Amino acid sequence: MKRSIIIRMAALCVGVLALSCVKVQEPLPAGSEILAPDGEAISFSAVLEQVGTRTSLDGQMQVLWNENDKIRVFTASHPNGLDYTLTGGAGTQTGVFTGSDPGSGPYYAVYPATAGTSLEGTSLHVTVPSTQTYAEGSFGAGANLAAAKGEVLENLRFRNLEGTLSLKFSGSKTLRLVRVFVPVGETLNGTAVIGGWDGDAPVLTFDAGQTGVSFAQMTLSCGSAGVPLSSQEKGFSIVLPIGALANGFFVEAVDTEGNAIVRHSPADATPAIVRSEIRPMPVLAYAAKYKDAFLTAEGAGAFSKATATASGSLEALCRYVEGQSQYAWMNVPGDSGSRYLRLEDWTDGFALAFTMPYSLVPGRDCKVSLESMGNTGVASQSNVSMRVVKQFGERVWLCDSQTGNGYVTLMINEEE
Repeated sequence: MKRSIIIRMAALCVGVLALSCVKVQEPLPAGSEILAPDGEAISFSAVLEQVGTRTSLDGQMQVLWNENDKIRVFTASHPNGLDYTLTGGAGTQTGVFTGSDPGSGPYYAVYPATAGTSLEGTSLHVTVPSTQTYAEGSFGAGANLAAAKGEVLENLRFRNLEGTLSLKFSGSKTLRLVRVFVPVGETLNGTAVIGGWDGDAPVLTFDAGQTGVSFAQMTLSCGSAGVPLSSQEKGFSIVLPIGALANGFFVEAVDTEGNAIVRHSPADATPAIVRSEIRPMPVLAYAAKYKDAFLTAEGAGAFSKATATASGSLEALCRYVEGQSQYAWMNVPGDSGSRYLRLEDWTDGFALAFTMPYSLVPGRDCKVSLESMGNTGVASQSNVSMRVVKQFGERVWLCDSQTGNGYVTLMINEEE
């Protein structure tokens, strides 16, 4: 004997897509049914919540289901959740999901299915990944975290838990990835709990202790072939937690040749991310300036060929090595104060000392005196103008445009 089961619920989709970019299919007609043998599976329809915007985006934007989308439903009897796969309605606001019968409610659900890990009481535990995938005119599949709760599997409404940052680039290169990172102490990825089910939308709260540099960044991967730029702006959308970017942020765009640009948006020029909204940024003209290897260099030290215009690969001239090197510092805080940092390594036979302003502004030049002793590979310089490329965590990246050398220094602020 066979039965037919149809359950209606509202859910959130995979991406924001312009109508001109997708093939829109007709929604399922009212009363459509999927038949399944007793005890094997159920199927239910899902109507999508739209993503709002306060921007002047061209064209009508819609949120649509994509093929192979999955959601995960949790109950007291299934605390680890059951997956339901999209089996109809791809490319529309109405989809059909199929999976095992979860039994009695209440029901807690999350999109994408891979985000959900467990249900403990009424708290839904999830993981927000540190990497998203580029999608033309949209955010990548599975990037837009959403959750729902219902006493019955009927009219279950998914709500967005995050917002979207819209970056735009123009140029002639092909981008391999885009990175966004914020001051350490603000979390963009990691493990979290979804609660607050009785409000307008559930609330995503990151677990405490995830404050290191790895949790303070989000990477948008552009695939092995990359995304080619042109004179016309190209959009890159990254989904981020509510309230993110309020203290300013950095963005790095890396091309397929291993070069990159860095841009800093200060706090007074950066609106915080708002739930279910798209935050646009001005168009950035991509003209590679630094080696990506310099921007991702570990530790501290001096490097040659740090600029994109220098031929050859980045070379480490001298580098601070944990357990092998030592450092000393003396700070004089204040607007007219200074920072002094000395790196030494007796094994490799070098000492390198920096004197620079106490306050550093990303994207601007500052005067640096460099004292070189031993096997450093660089010459001593007094009051040379160096660009503050970026500041992240307890390190700052400086670049000497005259020599093409780059320096990564420690930012020691208090006694250890």
